[in-house]
Amino acid sequence: MLTHHPSTFTPLEGSWTMAALNPQVAPEDLRDRLANGVEARVPGEATIDLLRAGLIGDPYDGDNEQAQQWIGDVDWRFTCQFDWHDDGSQRHDLVAYGLDTVAALELNGRPVGSTQNAYRTYRWDVRNLLKDGGNTLVVSFTSPVREGERRQTILGYYPYDSHPFNQLRKAASSFGWDWGIDVANAGIWQPIGIDSWSGVRIAQVRPLVGVDDQGGGLLTVDVDLERAGGRGRSGTDEKARPGTQSGGIPVRVHLGGNSADAQACSCLNAGADTVRLVLRVPDVQLWWPRGYGDHPLYTVDVMAGQEGANAGSDESRPQAVWTGRVGFRTVSVDTAADEDGRPFRISVNGVPVHAHGYNWIPDDAFITRMNKDRYQRRMEDLVESNSNMVRIWGGGYYESDDLYDLADEEGVMVWQDFMFACAAYPEDPGNWSEVEAEAREQIGRLSPHPSLVVWNGSNENYTAYADWGGFKNALVDPAAVPNMYGYGERPWGDGYYSDLFPRLFAQLDPTRIYLPSSPMSFTKYTSPNKDNDGTVHIWDVWNSKGYKAYRDYRPRFADEFGYQAPPAWSTLTRVVHDSPLDPFGTQMLVHQKAIDGNIKLSRGMRSHLTPGDFYDISYGGVVNGRRSDGPHSWLIPSDRWEDIEDWHWACQLQQAQAVRFGVEYMRSLEQVNAGTASPSGSPPATSSLPLPSLYSAQGFRGLLG
Repeated sequence: MLTHHPSTFTPLEGSWTMAALNPQVAPEDLRDRLANGVEARVPGEATIDLLRAGLIGDPYDGDNEQAQQWIGDVDWRFTCQFDWHDDGSQRHDLVAYGLDTVAALELNGRPVGSTQNAYRTYRWDVRNLLKDGGNTLVVSFTSPVREGERRQTILGYYPYDSHPFNQLRKAASSFGWDWGIDVANAGIWQPIGIDSWSGVRIAQVRPLVGVDDQGGGLLTVDVDLERAGGRGRSGTDEKARPGTQSGGIPVRVHLGGNSADAQACSCLNAGADTVRLVLRVPDVQLWWPRGYGDHPLYTVDVMAGQEGANAGSDESRPQAVWTGRVGFRTVSVDTAADEDGRPFRISVNGVPVHAHGYNWIPDDAFITRMNKDRYQRRMEDLVESNSNMVRIWGGGYYESDDLYDLADEEGVMVWQDFMFACAAYPEDPGNWSEVEAEAREQIGRLSPHPSLVVWNGSNENYTAYADWGGFKNALVDPAAVPNMYGYGERPWGDGYYSDLFPRLFAQLDPTRIYLPSSPMSFTKYTSPNKDNDGTVHIWDVWNSKGYKAYRDYRPRFADEFGYQAPPAWSTLTRVVHDSPLDPFGTQMLVHQKAIDGNIKLSRGMRSHLTPGDFYDISYGGVVNGRRSDGPHSWLIPSDRWEDIEDWHWACQLQQAQAVRFGVEYMRSLEQVNAGTASPSGSPPATSSLPLPSLYSAQGFRGLLG
């Protein structure tokens, strides 16, 4: 959730209703109610509004998920009645900071615009559509499930799992994942409102830091501005009011905090929309990751334009203000070949750091239920586990300002994925323009944060292309120009990762580490998921091997690996109601999203907590018997537990031990291994209760090293 908005922005949070435009796809007993509409909250989303209205049960409870799949097939209309009065500002823009996803907007019965991307802000000049007094805003969403399928018929099949999520710029995990429920819906998931401003507005600020050899700080601030003049919706040329600038616009930046007091001034010349200001700060206090030093932050204030009776005098005030924080530090990465392969070793302020932490998946399937308190608790968990890095995984969201602010304060490094995961993605002109707008916004938005050290283009998309069955052949296109191997192929997303994003970073923020995908090897013509080259994801341990197999690897940087377990007992029993409770009960398996997940849990415990070997199978109950003994099963008799609570505790203990073993082994390779990041590995059921693996991490993750 964006929490930093200009003071000129007024959110529309009042009277909202939500109605179904095609109620016939809903259960019959709900159709009339949905056609007439229910109360909605903004920011919010359709499923939560239905839950609040008492029309559906908790999507996490029992097998409600399957019964509620119709929600993703509905076209939803959100309507807001609001009062507005002209305050004399030159511009009145309708600003939507996040619409999920494909939507058309009308204001007072007249079209405003449309959206195609949940990850970006949209802004429309509506000064000629607003009226003094009562106004009506309508936001109509197209079903994400049907829209993804419709686009697939137009653009063609691009490999994916489950729904064609890769046809939309929408959180992939909202369509379900191997850890999460399928609850694709629609909604106004970030604030929407009216931004009334005059003269000039600050469109984006990118405060980029550097440190010279003498310990002096360098702050380079790029400020993008928009003038209120120009052509409005009416097509007439706007004239500057008295006290505003029709030509040059003064811009000032101030740096404060930690005894610093520096400023620079410049002027945006007519015809330009970006100005750069540079400040030099002697003897700055450096920002360090946890375990390597303190994390001091400096305040940056940017002021643009002047208004007042005597513009330019001491009594005048800026027309636009932006405030943020920075930390002075440098970041680099070593990928040069050595005797062990190629490392991925991050250095901060010239000092190599060992990164250890977790992958961050959305903390709730319904992102609008997140708030600062929940982010605070999760950051406390991370810090208490002696971690110094969090990776924002590419199947979810660019996260809330709150999360990055907390990471800055706590000295937790952030690895940020772009939102591309486990699929091929179209590169048609429509998608390309949306991805570019999204990337420009997010690169700039996150540029102030010293915690952000790594940007990553995609999650597992290189290894999917190289190694996953059926991926490359699905992209063959006989009509395309033959590639270097002699056959035509449709672009599948690499244009974003290897071309667009590097160009944008060179232009907007060259101060971070960037890699096109993870896992990724840095040697050409080799597998992208080699343990001794770049970054690696280790998932055969858990999927098909016991956890002692971590010793078969010598990972340079393992940014994904892990082991699953059920959630806390109270969480599990709140949403699973099988009677009696059983690891293979109907509702238990509804909540187990990993393929054969509870079989994998049983096999993994063998030789550690139960008798047997990981590779044992049975025929008719005979361990490692013959086909003539009876039906085949991956389970053996000792996998059965008489007490479900014992099974639950054993699974959690197994998870803690498996992750401990993996991390301790990789850290024993200190000069070879430079980082580990493990997912939480628990099927989701909305709980804030920590697992044994968290307490275990407090011991096996040390801060230094």
